[in-house]
Formats: sequence, structure tokens, C-alpha cells
Amino acid sequence: MRNIKFRGKNLRDKWVYGNLYIIKDRCFISDMGTLVNLKWTEVDPETVGQYIGIEDNTGEELYEGMTITPTPWTTKNSIIIYRKGAFAFKEIDEPYHAPYSLGETFGGCRYLKIIHDSKEG
Repeated sequence: MRNIKFRGKNLRDKWVYGNLYIIKDRCFISDMGTLVNLKWTEVDPETVGQYIGIEDNTGEELYEGMTITPTPWTTKNSIIIYRKGAFAFKEIDEPYHAPYSLGETFGGCRYLKIIHDSKEG
């Protein structure tokens, strides 16, 4: 079974992980507890990303919106994106083109940085 979870930065600029809820243009992430005992945290919608089900070569979970180092299929750093029903990566500073599919493995890529960390706010 696929592990579906999200992350986003709370209003104190700290990452939180869990289930995503969108209520009247506000985003909340709850812990993975039971429905009765959920702890909800409001997050900045611009920082929300879904876990893609793959880890890098250090075991770091990869999320939509992260930047990764070049892979065997690319020559530049790439951003993890979600397009047309699948996660993929798109090279940075390249005109938009059909993104490369993530497939079963990233082939030794490593997590580089989180794009949303540079957001001012």
C-alpha cells in the first residue's frame, strides 16, 4: 500500500508532516493519529508538498517541490513536480518541456535543498 502524506511549513516556519486538509482557502496538516485525537496545524499553502514515495540515497523522504541534484537522465538540478497524474522532475532554468518520469527509482540522486526554505515571510 502507498504511504500518502504531506508536509508544509507552519506559521512559525517549521516543517510539519501528516494528512492535508483544505478548508476555505486555508491549509492544515494533522498528525497521523486517530480521527478523534488529531492535532491540526495551519500551514502556508505555498509550502505544501506531497511525499512521492521515494527516498534519496541517504534515506531522506522526497516531497513535491524539493530540488535534487542531477540524475542519470539530467545534467542540471531538477525540481520535483506533479503533472498529468504523476510525479516527475523538471530541470531548473530550462524552458518547460515534458518532465522526466520518476519511475521506480531515482538512480542515486540526492536531496539538495528545499525550494520553499528560500521563501521570504
